[in-house]
Amino acid sequence: MPFLFVWVTLKEPKKELLSPFFLSNNFDIPMGFIPRESWTVLVDPRTRLVYEAVVQLFEEKVGILKSWKQVPQGLDPGFAPDEVGVVEKIAMEDLTVKRRLLFYNGMLGNTSLVIPEVW
Repeated sequence: MPFLFVWVTLKEPKKELLSPFFLSNNFDIPMGFIPRESWTVLVDPRTRLVYEAVVQLFEEKVGILKSWKQVPQGLDPGFAPDEVGVVEKIAMEDLTVKRRLLFYNGMLGNTSLVIPEVW
């Protein structure tokens, strides 16, 4: 079974590598001079184990796996973008959430005024 890709993002290079170009207004940076890498969080849906991977980009050998490590158990990666709608729906239908909305704001019947924040 394939992994669930929770996040894929650009791993920013060290500022010491970038600052000489920005401070001199010289944006003609030689290809490969600044390492470009992606940072990915993955979940194995069978085992529910979480992994982090770093992959090399834009150099002689694109796609080289530079690191792969299992995140310590008990640390969760957060919600994947495709899970957010489901989590919001579950939260807004939860009886405890509805009771607290009524208690604090009198909004039990009008949850359309509530925007859940999933993170």
